[in-house]
Amino acid sequence: MNLEQEVARLKAEIEACRAREQAVPAVLAEVDYARRRIAWLERERDALSEQLHTGAEQIRRLAAFARGGGPAPAWPAQAPAPEAVQALDWQGFQSRAFAPDKQTGGIWIQEASIDWSHALWQRPQHMALAMARRGWLVVYRTRNASHDRVSGWREIRPNLWLTDDPATDAIEGAVRSVYNTSFGEPLHTLSLRPRGTRFVFEVVDHLDERILGSAERVRLQQALQDWALLGGADLVVATARVLLAQASAVAGSERCALVPNGVDLDHYLDPAALSAPVEPRLAAFRARHSRLVGYFGALAPWLDYAAITRLVESRPDLGFVFIGPDYQGAASRLPVAGNVLATGPLDYDVLPAQARLFDACLIPFEPGEVARTTSPLKLFEYFALGKPVVVADDMAECLAFPEVFHGEGAEGLSRAIDAALEAAQSPGFADRMRALAAANSWDARAAALEQALTRRAAGLAAQEAQ
Repeated sequence: MNLEQEVARLKAEIEACRAREQAVPAVLAEVDYARRRIAWLERERDALSEQLHTGAEQIRRLAAFARGGGPAPAWPAQAPAPEAVQALDWQGFQSRAFAPDKQTGGIWIQEASIDWSHALWQRPQHMALAMARRGWLVVYRTRNASHDRVSGWREIRPNLWLTDDPATDAIEGAVRSVYNTSFGEPLHTLSLRPRGTRFVFEVVDHLDERILGSAERVRLQQALQDWALLGGADLVVATARVLLAQASAVAGSERCALVPNGVDLDHYLDPAALSAPVEPRLAAFRARHSRLVGYFGALAPWLDYAAITRLVESRPDLGFVFIGPDYQGAASRLPVAGNVLATGPLDYDVLPAQARLFDACLIPFEPGEVARTTSPLKLFEYFALGKPVVVADDMAECLAFPEVFHGEGAEGLSRAIDAALEAAQSPGFADRMRALAAANSWDARAAALEQALTRRAAGLAAQEAQ
C-alpha cells in the first residue's frame, strides 16, 4: 500500500468514526423517546384493562340480577370532587383539564427547563403564569431535578399544571416551548410531534460555556438551535435584539419575534411581600451602612468579579449586598470585605422585602457576548422596586432604557453609582421607575407572544393559499 492509499484509508476510518459518533446521540434519543412512549402506552393499557374488567364485572352482575339469579349490583363509589385531589394520574388530568365546561385559549406546554419550585424564579415560571392568566391551559413539565417533588399531575395555579408524566407527549394541538439553553427533549425526538403541534423555540441566552457548564453542552445545544432555526421551529422568539438579528439571519425575519423578559409588578408592590421579615444578616448589615448597593440573581461566572473587587475596595463608604445562589462555584470569587454581604439564595416570595433596603441596584456583567445578548429579569424587577439601576457598559438591552446608569470597569461603575444615588433623590423618581416596570410586565410579554403566534399562523395560511 503506497502513501496515498494509506492516507485515503486513514481518512475513511476517521469519517467512519465521526459518522458513528454522530449516530449514537440520535439512536439514544430515539431509544429515550420510545421508552417514554412505551411508559405512556402501558399506563393507557393498564387503565383501559381495569375499566374493561370493571365494566365486564358490572355487566355480569347486572345480567344475573335481571335473571333473578343474584343480588342488585353495587355500583362503584363516586370519585371525590376534583378540588379534593392533590395529584392526579393521566386520566384524572384529562377529565379535569378538558372538562366540557372548560374553555381555554389554547394549550401551552413549557418543556422541561428549570424546576417550578426553584428559589430563583426565571422566565419559564413567569411566562407560564402569564399564559395561564390569559386563558391558556398551561402544562409545566419538570424532571424533578432539584426542587420539585411531583408524581403525576398537580394543578398549582388556575389553568396551570405541573407534571413529570411522559404522557404529555401525547397531547395534540399544543404550542410547545423549548429553550435554547434547556437540557430537555433530545433533538431527534422533537420532530416526532403529535398532530397539530407548533414549536416555539426561545433563544434566551448566547450559547456559552459559562452558561451551559461545558463545551459538550454548548455543542449539543448548538445542534438543537441549528435544528430550530433551519426549520424545526414554527416560531423563533428572541429575548434580546442581538439574538433576534442573529436568529433572523438564519431563520428569516418572518419566523422570528422579539419578546424580552419582564416583571411581575404585582409581586413587587404586594404589601405582604414587602412586609416579609428581613433576613437577620441583611438587617444587621443595613444598620452598619448608610447606603446599600445591591444585586440579586445567580452568582455566576459571567459577573465581572475583578471590577466588583476593585469597586468594593475603592468605596468603603458603601455596603454591597449580593443575594442569590452560587452557580458553578463562582460565588467564591466575590471579595471578602467588611462592606460585602453575600446572603446566598433567598425565596422569591420574600425578595421584595430584602431588596427594598437597597439604595441602588447593580448588574455588573463581564464585558463580552453574554452581556451584550442578555435581557436581565432583574432590570425590570429593580424598576418595580423604584430603584435606580447601574449596569456595565456592554449590557445593550439595559442601555435601551435611558433611565439606566452605566459605566465601564470599577471606576465607571463607581461614577454611575454616585449619579444613580443622586438621581434617586429627585421627586417622582421611584414612580417613574415603576411606570417603566408596568410597561414591561409579563402579561405584556405574553400578549406579544400571542400576537407573534397569530402573525405566524396568518403568514403560513397565506403561503398555503398561494
